[in-house]
Amino acid sequence: MRNAGRCTVVVALGVALLAGCTDGDHDDAPPASAAAAGPAGVVTQAAWSEIPDGGPPPRIGALVAWLGDAFVVVGGVDGAPCPANASCISPPPDARHRDGAAYDPQTRHWTAIADAPTVLRDSDSAAVVDGVLYVQAVPVDSTAVTLLAYDHGKDEWTQRAPGPCSGRLTAYRHVVLCASATDERGVTPDAVYDPAADSWSELPDDPLAPSFDRNLSVVGDHIIVTANDLSSVSGSTPPVVHLAELDPSLKTWTRLPDSEVVGTATPIATDDGLVFPETGTSDGGEVNGWGRAYPNGGIYDVEKRTWGPLPGPAVPGSTPSPLVGAGDRAVTGIAVIDVGAGTSVGLPDVPWQRERDQPSFAASPTSVLAWGGAADQTALGYLLELEPSES
Repeated sequence: MRNAGRCTVVVALGVALLAGCTDGDHDDAPPASAAAAGPAGVVTQAAWSEIPDGGPPPRIGALVAWLGDAFVVVGGVDGAPCPANASCISPPPDARHRDGAAYDPQTRHWTAIADAPTVLRDSDSAAVVDGVLYVQAVPVDSTAVTLLAYDHGKDEWTQRAPGPCSGRLTAYRHVVLCASATDERGVTPDAVYDPAADSWSELPDDPLAPSFDRNLSVVGDHIIVTANDLSSVSGSTPPVVHLAELDPSLKTWTRLPDSEVVGTATPIATDDGLVFPETGTSDGGEVNGWGRAYPNGGIYDVEKRTWGPLPGPAVPGSTPSPLVGAGDRAVTGIAVIDVGAGTSVGLPDVPWQRERDQPSFAASPTSVLAWGGAADQTALGYLLELEPSES
């Protein structure tokens, strides 16, 4: 049984790290132009292309998802993005939205969709199963999590049965998995939602120690939980990633060998493995030195149950967004990593300002969508079409 504890993390650009652990300065993350150019000889992908008008009004924090044939953009709020690591006043109710639209990258055409039952944001956890979008949403006037489903074919939102888990959703075959993010405040069981029966059931407890930064990731038929022990919160021991695998019947866990990667909050799941995208190393610092440096990132091969390094150069600092899986590739704000081929190419220069603009991202197997809106209410919509995979 997992039990409670307390941990303190610093979150920078969507990547959670224990404070004071890295050997580089996180404020030294490369600017967009440097990330795009990369070191000499690194080839970049094709440039981002602007999406035609016709979608939702420019907003920040919209929920974006790939449904298998179109991207959906829904919700979001008016106003300027909240700076990283800052506390901002919540927007007023009339600045939060429920409307949305679907974008077909083949026809380059927008279609308005039905309004969601409540305001949706990119912080709401979502998963797509059989072309239906499932979202764990928290209504503005409530603290209770509600499960919503959007069927694009019917252009219809429905409310589904509430479950015992309010964590991150992950699609697996024809069901939705939900992982408790942390054991800090006590035990919340992981669960599985069956859309056909509109019912939830608890998953068996995993064999890991009480943990934080827990994530359930699906790679093919492999269901992997990754987490960091609560015992590492003090900083005296490295917060290496621990793993276990749930069998396809959702009945039995197998403890996997521990890694030497200190990990990130959310690994990127691809068709070929799990990518922990943070570059560089950490050694615990002067106060809680670990005796040597540990890699911040790496790639876990679910078939071989082995770890490998990130391909390409190690760029110091936090890895900026996007951080998404696109088929067999992981796309980060620095590079496009082909997991199967073990190669990496630089990400092209982003056509927005990283410090000012914070678009939401979603990926299909062959493209990445960035959608948002700047503080001056200028629309921000771009698509990155990926080059053919090498694997």
